[in-house]
Amino acid sequence: MKNLQSFTEDDPEEKSTKVLIEEIIVKETGDLLLIRIVGSHFLWKLVRRIVGVLAEVGQGKLNRHEVERLIHESSDAPTRLTAPPSGLFLERVYYEGDKRLEPVVPVMGISSKGELLGRHKSSTQSISS
Repeated sequence: MKNLQSFTEDDPEEKSTKVLIEEIIVKETGDLLLIRIVGSHFLWKLVRRIVGVLAEVGQGKLNRHEVERLIHESSDAPTRLTAPPSGLFLERVYYEGDKRLEPVVPVMGISSKGELLGRHKSSTQSISS
């Protein structure tokens, strides 16, 4: 469990801001970038801020050490990096004993020209805690 207070709007005086992030999977599929975050639970704006930080890493604006600092120290940086809510959705809720999901695949892809795409060969990176 990590205290992710910098990644949420939730008040730590009202409820715990500690979350166990089990895994973050980033997968490129055609014109889409799929991100799956598996955790014990999620706080308000947590996923949007994680995605925003990952976008900064992908653009070379943040490195691993800077991300670790954001996690371990109180900072308002994740607030400024909050990703828009469009395209983000709850994929599934797991209960104890549930089988985990299959590999990350898009429901359907959309090209930059707005065309529907089939499944593509993709590359996957996994970040585990």
